[in-house]
Amino acid sequence: MKEYTLSERFRYWLDKKMSKGTAGMIRLLTVSVVCVVTLVAVLILIFHLRDTPFEAFWDSLATVINAWMPSSGDGSIGYIILNTVTAITGLLFTSILIGVISSAIESKLQDLREGNTTVIEEGHTVILGYNLGDHGLLNQLILETGKRKRVIVSFTNTGKTYPVTVLKTDETTDAALPDAKFALTKKNDSDIYVVFATESSPDGIYYTNSDAEIELNLPAGDYQLKEQEPPAGYIITNSIVQFTVAHDGTISVTS
Repeated sequence: MKEYTLSERFRYWLDKKMSKGTAGMIRLLTVSVVCVVTLVAVLILIFHLRDTPFEAFWDSLATVINAWMPSSGDGSIGYIILNTVTAITGLLFTSILIGVISSAIESKLQDLREGNTTVIEEGHTVILGYNLGDHGLLNQLILETGKRKRVIVSFTNTGKTYPVTVLKTDETTDAALPDAKFALTKKNDSDIYVVFATESSPDGIYYTNSDAEIELNLPAGDYQLKEQEPPAGYIITNSIVQFTVAHDGTISVTS
């Protein structure tokens, strides 16, 4: 088992704390500031820069909260150095806290824009799916419709496709064979292979080009490819090629 260094363990612990979100970040900042304030207060007492623990702790805490930089007349050089460190800590704490709170507010506003909240009204339409352009589009539709009582908005999605290349070659010489005719079918929801039609091939018939290739863009699914007419001088291939296009674009030939 690998032995991790103290630095690696600390970074892992810090990452876990920060991953807990805004509340976790604020708790971590608060604990860090209290530790610094306490350490500075203890040092002030050790070097007899203040008379009581309360005075030492209060001076250190007030310096953090106010981010106040001590002047040369506020005490000894040791006191000035310690409170300078405390003031810098206060500046860092305030800056990080403002950033954390701002990010949390922005994240909440984004969730509200995207509709990630509980809907309790009735008699309205919920649009499933969202992108940043939809909000502006809906605003324009509302302005255009004016006083119309009913507006129908239709949203459509285009399915993702993946590139598939079919290559036709001579069995012996591997020479490219253009002008071969193939029929492509796709398995439907009833497990029946039906013609896969596209705008370029409404009948599901495809031909190899001059490079002996058929370039396709196919959605995920199961397909069958069968040769209909061979190139001139060749015998037709009777076997059917079955292949699957996975949702991640992986292509596997099953037979």
